[in-house]
Amino acid sequence: MRESEEKIKGFPCSSISHHKNPNDIPLWQLRQYENEDGLYLAAREYYLAEDSTTKQNTEAEKAKREFDVLVKEWKEATAHFSSERQQIGHLSFLKIAVLGKKALPLILDEFRREPIPGWLSILEAFAGNDVASNATTYKEAIECWINWGKANGYLKA
Repeated sequence: MRESEEKIKGFPCSSISHHKNPNDIPLWQLRQYENEDGLYLAAREYYLAEDSTTKQNTEAEKAKREFDVLVKEWKEATAHFSSERQQIGHLSFLKIAVLGKKALPLILDEFRREPIPGWLSILEAFAGNDVASNATTYKEAIECWINWGKANGYLKA
């Protein structure tokens, strides 16, 4: 362990340097090394926050990979379908729907890049209403959904 890491964690290197995370150190040993400045508490909060962020990033990355695979399968399998009903009835599309609202930013982003009509059905289902009900053209419907996504925090402006 480098000296800079020791200062950040607030621990002397002797008997606890082999611990990767302050949460792994027995409480009796922590009390022995905890100092007045609360460096232990800061280190513990740092590790808890780091673990939480890493877990969230991992889950988001996993959902994105799963989504991308399903979209690719769906597009390849339904490219020759002329009916939207056939497209949205495909197993890959149904699996996308099962991802739930956590997939909404991914769906909106995909819809913005490639506005396939099938996305309208899933967007309406997740939103609970047809945001583009007043649109008179498909282009207007796309704009309505993209604006809704931005206004509701699902898409970055």
